[in-house]
Amino acid sequence: MGLMISYYASVKLILILFILLASVYLILTRKIEKYLVYGILTSLFFFSIIFGINTFVYLTIDRIGIALLIILYFLSRKNHIKISSFENLYFIFTLSIIISSLIVTILSGQGMILNTAKKLTIMFVEYFLFFFVLKRVIVKYNIRNILKYTLFLGSIVGVYGILEYLTQKNVLFDFILTNNLPYNPSYEETLLWGQIRGGVMRAKSTFSHALEFGGIQSLLLPFAMYFLFDTKKIKTKLFLLMVIGIFFVSGVVAISRSLMVVNLLTVFLFIILSRSVSPVKKLFLLIGGIVGSIILFILMFNLFFPDGVRNDLSFTQRAGNLQSGATLINKNPFFGLGYGNIPSGQVFDNYYYSLVVQSGFTGLILFILAFTYLLFNYIIKTIKEKNIQMSNFYLTMSLFVLVFLFLNLAYDASGFITVGKVFFFLLALGMAIESKLQQNSLN
Repeated sequence: MGLMISYYASVKLILILFILLASVYLILTRKIEKYLVYGILTSLFFFSIIFGINTFVYLTIDRIGIALLIILYFLSRKNHIKISSFENLYFIFTLSIIISSLIVTILSGQGMILNTAKKLTIMFVEYFLFFFVLKRVIVKYNIRNILKYTLFLGSIVGVYGILEYLTQKNVLFDFILTNNLPYNPSYEETLLWGQIRGGVMRAKSTFSHALEFGGIQSLLLPFAMYFLFDTKKIKTKLFLLMVIGIFFVSGVVAISRSLMVVNLLTVFLFIILSRSVSPVKKLFLLIGGIVGSIILFILMFNLFFPDGVRNDLSFTQRAGNLQSGATLINKNPFFGLGYGNIPSGQVFDNYYYSLVVQSGFTGLILFILAFTYLLFNYIIKTIKEKNIQMSNFYLTMSLFVLVFLFLNLAYDASGFITVGKVFFFLLALGMAIESKLQQNSLN
């Protein structure tokens, strides 16, 4: 055992030295921003809960990368791109939560100020500030390649999740736990807990939870659909169909009924609303999709409802969680208990409800205002745009935001930090691609 610890200590030292030398090289060659973006992206999919340093917040590789990117941006940029309407709205939402949560927590006198400060710091830095900086950094790079790399990473973790389900083993986490390697202690319960439904272990791949894994795959699905409709090469189409299949099956092996519905809706809506598909093809695809969905539901009924519909405990548990949450809401319906101040063991399975508990109806209204503005902005652009490629892209962004809103309705999606970070990463990519497409259309 001593030899094993010594071996890992040596490997860690070598990795640290390599990272330091690589960082110096990248700084000298002025390529550090680009590789930080790729590094953050890779670590979000593979190292978001493991191999970190346990400080005020658990510093994983992606968090260190995000902090470096933000610092580098504000140190090197003199002229900043004008802030968008959505950024204004989301900043107001974030600021309102920070102010109200700190006041409520201090006045409650329950000694939870450090926990609240930690949650608020994570939300501000990893959501708003990360999105704000990333959107402005990536515009000078090949954004489509970054998006393709993101889909590639999603496919890799999707295949791993499918294999995990088929073998009923998560080799990665078993290896980490067996060898006492570092991981975020906040996720200890979900790492150790097999997440069983009907005697079958749900796939969580490289993430902390099955719903985190499946939710991220659902966020990637609209972009895979966009590339499928954007290319004319048969081989590329076949490859993208395989990628879409992986994302779809990921929701199945995560054994999530809500993710299955969200994924089916995404595919149907894209086909129906896209101008790239003729009305006759839409009709045939729609009929085929409905028939296929019914057959799929029948075949997978026992997987999703192992105890039958009437005996399914999840509905009863969710109803009980909502009822207990109502008592907490009544304590302070306008500003909530303070962000992150949910009682230990309390789960609401719905981010909007969780937000009301933590930030009151004020926080909920501001959150909905920001994201409905973003959604309808892209819907209007989809309708008005005459260029088919641009219209398909606006449709992609509309469905992407809609998926995020649905995920938060189905479960506490934004409560999973990695889901939020991947969403804002993809949103920054989408807005940067939109800017490039608009420039190309003008030229």
